[in-house]
Amino acid sequence: MNAETQFHVSVMNARLKKVKKQRDEYKKQRDELIKDIALLHKQLEDR
Repeated sequence: MNAETQFHVSVMNARLKKVKKQRDEYKKQRDELIKDIALLHKQLEDR
């Protein structure tokens, strides 16, 4: 690979890493929301 191609590959790898990190954060938030909703349903049923 020449220098320009190597540069483009490194930029794309950095973008991919950033997007994967974002995806993991969104998954974590989604899972927390699901747990909170389940807890609310349980609390409402117990009333």
